[in-house]
Amino acid sequence: MGQIAVKSAYAPKVTMDRLEIVLKGKGMTIFVRVDHTAGAAKVGKQLRLTEVPIFGSPQSGTPFIECSQTVGIDLPQKALVWQD
Repeated sequence: MGQIAVKSAYAPKVTMDRLEIVLKGKGMTIFVRVDHTAGAAKVGKQLRLTEVPIFGSPQSGTPFIECSQTVGIDLPQKALVWQD
């Protein structure tokens, strides 16, 4: 399907927090928030805020995998929030 970019009117951290609230409100589980900025700092690099929430729901994902087992490689879903 590709990627869709949507500009947020909020700061990256606020955008991530708001996205998490919306996803949880839709019954999604947030498995992890990958903080690439923190990872870069651990190796002495600087990176503008870049974070990836990994999220999903067995209720919404399982029917897709039942139709085609290979869809499992694309699940759980993820998004990317970054400071431009």
